[in-house]
Amino acid sequence: MNKFLLTFAMALAIAAGFRCDDNPFDYDAVTDISYSEHVQKILTEYETVLRDNGIFPEGLQMDSWQNLIKGWQRGEVVIPFDPANSLLIELTEKMDNPDELRADKLALLKRWIDEGARNDAGEVPYSGSTKLLYVCNQDAASISIIDTEAKLVIRTVDLLKLNLGLSLIAKPHHIAVEPDGSFWYVSLIGASKVLKFNRDNEFIAAADNVQSAALLAAHPTNGLLYVSRFPTGPGGDLPLVGVIRRSDMTVLDDVVVQPTPHAMAADHSGSFVYTCSLSGNKVIAIDPATNEASEPFVDLGSSKGPIQLTVSSDDKTLYVSAQISDEMYVVDVTDPADRKVVQTISVNATPWHPVLTPDGNTLYVGNQTAHTVSAIDLASGAVTAIGAGDGSDGIAQPHGSAVTADGEFVFISNRNILGLYTPRFDFGQENPNIGTVAVINTATNTLEKIIEVEQFGSGIAIIN
Repeated sequence: MNKFLLTFAMALAIAAGFRCDDNPFDYDAVTDISYSEHVQKILTEYETVLRDNGIFPEGLQMDSWQNLIKGWQRGEVVIPFDPANSLLIELTEKMDNPDELRADKLALLKRWIDEGARNDAGEVPYSGSTKLLYVCNQDAASISIIDTEAKLVIRTVDLLKLNLGLSLIAKPHHIAVEPDGSFWYVSLIGASKVLKFNRDNEFIAAADNVQSAALLAAHPTNGLLYVSRFPTGPGGDLPLVGVIRRSDMTVLDDVVVQPTPHAMAADHSGSFVYTCSLSGNKVIAIDPATNEASEPFVDLGSSKGPIQLTVSSDDKTLYVSAQISDEMYVVDVTDPADRKVVQTISVNATPWHPVLTPDGNTLYVGNQTAHTVSAIDLASGAVTAIGAGDGSDGIAQPHGSAVTADGEFVFISNRNILGLYTPRFDFGQENPNIGTVAVINTATNTLEKIIEVEQFGSGIAIIN
């Protein structure tokens, strides 16, 4: 190297403050990590490195613990107990940067996050959060847990670490929660299991041999969990809905319905649990007193493909998404002896999981192949399309849906398996198809924020 280049390289290293410490502190020797004494000092230096590399997350402030955990424009930078998926670590470990954090400093940051990313008072970020959104990352075999007020990921549940012999083909597909939020459940459509976790995200028990476990519905009063058994490969059309006792996750029964049941929802009173035969184009009620299908079934007609439904707060109306005909069906179930379609609403292509605002005025549904969200004013029938329509804004193959108790925000998970949404940071093969959660402001019917999660965002559930 000539003298000029050598001098220039040394100047860059000194300016970055990482390669030429006169008396380098041994961070490997730290046993009790102090945020202010150790972590903040590293972060102050780390900010310079990220800015010099042109990869500083927009909106992030690294000058305090409080600001750090607020994250950046597209989510968090620190996920407590999960350094591998914390952006703060990924920016060094998963990108090819000319300047990087010194190894012992990076190792300390990883230890700090692994121990809960605590502040000087020992507090773990968002440990008191009560308003939570659970998001299945189907191709990552994990669950992202989002604080719906902060609108960022605060925990990750890695299913591969449960010692259950699971692999990436487990495919977590859908979530259900206890009415009081004390436990939550996830179906593994690839592993034919349903898992139970407590509020602290500790694994409790598993219901095994639930073939092709798809969507879940927790009955509000009888302690049962209903799971549609939707075949994903060869083996025939299972005409079954499984019944699981939630207390000990014992599989009690299978309700014989119609082929390929997928949709699953319980009404609020506990009178009926509903499913739909995707191939048979029928809406089916299950009587939880007998766990038998309750006729009459509602025939939607041929080539509809009902994929999911939601129930009005008064239990008189079902809203059913038809992915083949690109329609929402309004089904009157006021009289169990005379269930019938009373309205059909056209929406964008391939409507998936619908959700109704608490006031019952607006229905939202993601359109999986149109890459939009339809907001339906039920009084007028007017439909507003939300999203760019090409997936670039993060509404890319929308899947699950949920709404906050106050009705202010709707959350839509997105698969993005086609890679239509480009993550802000390029981690190579690891994240070109990263999943997202779109936050819809219901007052304006606009996209307020995109939260990046892991691969293939699918089913979601909310605790308000």
